Amino acid sequence: MNCIKNVGNMTSNGHYSIAVVHNDLIFVSGILAINPETNAKQSGTVEEETLIVLKNLKLILESSGSDIK
Repeated sequence: MNCIKNVGNMTSNGHYSIAVVHNDLIFVSGILAINPETNAKQSGTVEEETLIVLKNLKLILESSGSDIK
């Protein structure tokens, strides 16, 4: 089991990991609209925040050895 605590400048803000890799599975914690370069919360429309969340999910999956496909 591999715990992912940091992805770029994104870090978990608590006692949990951003993601956990176990065998061929990746478990991702709740993702917010966080700017991965500054680790600051980004506000915007639902559409804008959704795009940020999906980009963060892509970064997390890639750092875990997978991809978004």
